[in-house]
Amino acid sequence: MPLCCGCRSAYRRARKRVEDKRETAQRRARREAKRLKKMTGST
Repeated sequence: MPLCCGCRSAYRRARKRVEDKRETAQRRARREAKRLKKMTGST
């Protein structure tokens, strides 16, 4: 039983880490797009 509980928590932690990584990637892409837009607007 405890092993199953630990396994589930570890699985959830791994999934959360993956989601966080994806979120940071999206945020970086959004920031990059904003910077590009600002650059194109200034020219």
